[in-house]
Amino acid sequence: MVTEREPHAVPRGLLRFYILRLLTGNSMKGYELITKIEERTKGVWKPGPGSIYPMIASLRREGLVESVGVHKKDAPSQRGTVLQITQKGENLLNKFRQGFKSRMQSYNLSLFGIFAEMMFPGEGLDELALSLKKGEIERLKRFLGDDYWKTVSPDKKRKFLDAYEKSLQEELEVLKRN
Repeated sequence: MVTEREPHAVPRGLLRFYILRLLTGNSMKGYELITKIEERTKGVWKPGPGSIYPMIASLRREGLVESVGVHKKDAPSQRGTVLQITQKGENLLNKFRQGFKSRMQSYNLSLFGIFAEMMFPGEGLDELALSLKKGEIERLKRFLGDDYWKTVSPDKKRKFLDAYEKSLQEELEVLKRN
């Protein structure tokens, strides 16, 4: 029997580091990690228990996370081991972050042609560019409505907006030149 499967939207290996990111400054249980990832991605990424719990076990064995408490009450929402990131985990996460941006740019550039071909068979790059810009604007709208944006300081918001404006101006200059 042949089944249709959606391609993975999340780069392989990202779960490991995103768990560490979520545990930075927050102690959580495995179930909370699952629901937090699903909430943050508006349901696009739904790692299941079969992904989360083995990854937690691996992170524990490596000394990247540790247990800080166990709840064993009758209510399912109260059960589970509370986890926190260790200093070793924070160090690894910081090292990962240093190269993440360039890896993602390379990943996106490598797959750009394939995405264009799948999304717009037979159409020109102008249609693709406009569609991508519209998608970017929609992602920005979701981001600005997200709970995270509400926690960003006014100074950081201003820096983001200034950098975003500069990026848009550079993009427009490239289009005008060509």
